[in-house]
Formats: sequence, C-alpha cells, structure tokens
Amino acid sequence: MTMAVDPNLKPELSKRHPEELSALLQKNFTWGDCNDTDSVATLLVQRPVDIAYLYCHGGYDKDDGLPFLQFGNRKLYPTDLATWRRERFTLRDHSHTQPLVVLNGCGTVEFTTHSLGLSE
Repeated sequence: MTMAVDPNLKPELSKRHPEELSALLQKNFTWGDCNDTDSVATLLVQRPVDIAYLYCHGGYDKDDGLPFLQFGNRKLYPTDLATWRRERFTLRDHSHTQPLVVLNGCGTVEFTTHSLGLSE
C-alpha cells in the first residue's frame, strides 16, 4: 500500500493516521506528505501499488464543476490523471497491477466512479 497525505490536514491527525493504520494492518507501507500533484504522482509510481490510499480534502470546482483532490495548495483533477498516463509517466512496470484506490477525505464521499474517470 502507498499512502499520499495532504500536509495541510490537521498535523496531529495526518501524522498519527498512517502510524495507526500500519499498526492495525500489521504491515509497514510507503507514505509521504504530498505538497502538490507532482509529488502524488511520483509517490504512486515509485513501485507497483496494490492499494493507493489518498488522504486529503476533495470537492468540486466552482467554475467548471470538475471534482478535485487537494494536496497542499494544488488541486488534482481527472484531467491530470489522463495527462500523467499519456505524457508524464511510463507505467509499464505497473501494467500487471490494478490498484484499489481509497479516497479518505472531506468531500470525497460525493464522488462517483463516473465523476473521477475520463473516457477518451
């Protein structure tokens, strides 16, 4: 499991949550503070991921209605994910994995699988 954490969350919770989750699962996992969307992408492609755990705020953009996840002062949109796949990261090492993505954050319960995906 790899966990991307928005460092703007309450520090006492964002530091304690990965430790408590590790103890509950009785496994160590990779996690890191992600101040922007680039650091989220880098964390997720360092090695094959079975579970991608995104611990952040979420919402809908007031101007265009697109859903976003907040990391630091940057917003991660579905279009960013498509750009990563096409232009930025080679996922050949990850082609055998289809990770479970866990969204744990304010506003993310409003998302649907349709709102987070883009068809090409």
